[in-house]
Amino acid sequence: MRGKWITRARGALLLVAAGVARAATADVPVSQAPNLAITTTGWVYALARQSDGSVIVGGDFIQVNGVRRRNLARITAAGTLDPQWNPAPDGVLVEALAVDAQDRVYVAGVFDRIGGAVRHNLARLDGHGSGAVDANWQVADASGVTRLAAGNDALYVGGAFESIAGEPRNGLARIRLDGTLDPNWAPQPDSPDITALALDNDRLYVAGNFDAIDGSARNGLARLSRSTGLLDAGWNPAPAPDTSEDPPYQGISAIAVRDEVVFVGGTFRRIGGADRDNLALLSSIDGSAQSFGASGVGPVHRLERDDDGALYVLESDLHTIRKLDEHGGGTLAFASPQVQVEALVADGDRVTLGGWFDTAPGRDDVSLMRLDAGGTHAGAAWKVDRAGYVHAVQALHDGSLMVGGNFRRVDGQARHGAAHVLADGQLDLSFDLEVDDGASTHAFAEDAQGRVYVAGIWQQGGLNGYVARLDAHGTPDPDWAPQPDGPVWGIALDGGDVFIAGDFRRVGAGWRSGLAKLGDGEGAPLDPDWNPQAMWSGSSGYAFGLVAAAGSLYVSGQFDQIGGESRVGLARLQQSGVGAAMPWNPEVDGAVNAMRMHDDALILAGSFTHVGSQARNGLAMVGLQGDGAPLAWNPLGATPARFTAVAAADDGAVYAFGWRDIASDAVAVLRIEGGAIDPAWRVEVGDIDHALETIASAADGRLYLGGSFDRVGDRCRLSLAAVGAEVVGDRVFADGFETCL
Repeated sequence: MRGKWITRARGALLLVAAGVARAATADVPVSQAPNLAITTTGWVYALARQSDGSVIVGGDFIQVNGVRRRNLARITAAGTLDPQWNPAPDGVLVEALAVDAQDRVYVAGVFDRIGGAVRHNLARLDGHGSGAVDANWQVADASGVTRLAAGNDALYVGGAFESIAGEPRNGLARIRLDGTLDPNWAPQPDSPDITALALDNDRLYVAGNFDAIDGSARNGLARLSRSTGLLDAGWNPAPAPDTSEDPPYQGISAIAVRDEVVFVGGTFRRIGGADRDNLALLSSIDGSAQSFGASGVGPVHRLERDDDGALYVLESDLHTIRKLDEHGGGTLAFASPQVQVEALVADGDRVTLGGWFDTAPGRDDVSLMRLDAGGTHAGAAWKVDRAGYVHAVQALHDGSLMVGGNFRRVDGQARHGAAHVLADGQLDLSFDLEVDDGASTHAFAEDAQGRVYVAGIWQQGGLNGYVARLDAHGTPDPDWAPQPDGPVWGIALDGGDVFIAGDFRRVGAGWRSGLAKLGDGEGAPLDPDWNPQAMWSGSSGYAFGLVAAAGSLYVSGQFDQIGGESRVGLARLQQSGVGAAMPWNPEVDGAVNAMRMHDDALILAGSFTHVGSQARNGLAMVGLQGDGAPLAWNPLGATPARFTAVAAADDGAVYAFGWRDIASDAVAVLRIEGGAIDPAWRVEVGDIDHALETIASAADGRLYLGGSFDRVGDRCRLSLAAVGAEVVGDRVFADGFETCL
């Protein structure tokens, strides 16, 4: 959560650093349009039921049914989103939840703030009202906590950690009711990887990838005293592996205990002294296997018991759920290959499922839904979205935009990986690429006739979808279909030539390793001679960056030989003939992620420290001719950095994105001019993944930012925004800052 980003305007470098907003900043205006919610299907990782039937939902998302909720939400017993309960943790995800007898909610995940308070990865919240953070309950640091069990005596935590609250603990800890670590409770599994916790009376059941606890053999399953943490010497089911796997695999992933009835699930073939496949009922006295008639159960991911004693079994395929009675009888409650269930809670007459769902019965693109007791869709489903990823933005000659990436919706409208945004910032409802759900668009190019070329990973019917030319409605031109056999990452146009770069081996019937030259005429004719062959360690390599200029093609990618010459990751090729490599060779010592023309030079952005013998940290400018030696331009000096994207505006401005290792808690874009940061220019960016992946400059001077974020400056924006290049004044955020929660 301390990633850093960089940009530059008019000979000025702009830096984006991850963290928390400052109280005041210079006001670089954020355009009112576009203001489109670019989203993809979110993930629900954890569910917890409260006493009134409400369900707490945790995961990786930014909104529920179109209402902002970051990674945490409350669905009432009536099935509505609670309009007040909104703790809004600031981090990447919520991974575990637990509710205690007072309906207080414990939350574990990856975050530094929640409910406006500093809490590092673990917090206790009011289960009602606004979800306020308990000011008197705080654990100093709880990184790696993935499992929670809340009792009336303490909170038990498990996961992949070796310390918590500054004290050594090997994947297990007990947090007292006042939020302090119990100093005397310290069982020692031999591996800090806990996969399940369950409480019953005065005992704690623990599963994980361990062979022993406190020196006593326990094959991934044990029982401890809740008060002392001591191992129960008399309870040892000793699960045995599935020998059909190579190597044999055994693991317990789920435990469900109530009134001394103990169910465990995972991947095993023997447990408690008897043969059992993946699911077992165990004695609470000695751990021996009890009679239980369930059969044909696959590896188990989760177990849940409802108030009537029924056992719900989520298999590890993540889309099969069985409902079993106390004897193991029952039916298949739910099975759908279009869903990936991660969590479930049951309350007798219904079960709530969370995960990542492609479709749900009667509802598309949801990640949270409710079934009745018989496994039939109960009519309640909630669209859970996370911020989409924008990989490419292309400003077109008519003032409109092409936006591409990995997303499924724009302002609630289905748009899989590509969208056209009109000049007024509104979504073009007539343009729809209508490709598969897994579409990911990575590059656009516009020719002199206004035709748009698009590249990435997508399919439409039987048409190979790695590169296409589109009409005004997003329909691929059927007469221009090159049919590469792998993804296309870059496109460059020069006259009637279309150059493509990617991870492909053939284009149509012709062998081409990562690069090809096509005509723009009917049939997209492949140039029969031009074949530079990007190679890596004697095998096929790939290319992703292309810049065409003055009869040359500048190429970046994963290769060590290209155009018949030794070139590592960067080369200049002839556009004509066979595509031979030219003497130009800057010798960059790391990856070049992006390139742009800038007057008579080429800007390089990537993860490198030297260009030739000259120190350049992630950003450099090299000459177009000769050997490609770096120019004196070096805005970062000796500061380590790496960059992912660059852009050059018509007025000479240069923009670049990347990470820079500085001590800063601000999510901001800064400008460096004349070799120094301009303190008067600042754009704050946050928060989701702190990710800016692309930038495009428009003829009107605006900068279009694309990535995965929920705020730019003082305005809420989801993954796409436009900002001005000029400072218009200062603003204290308290006077005008929009809350993006």
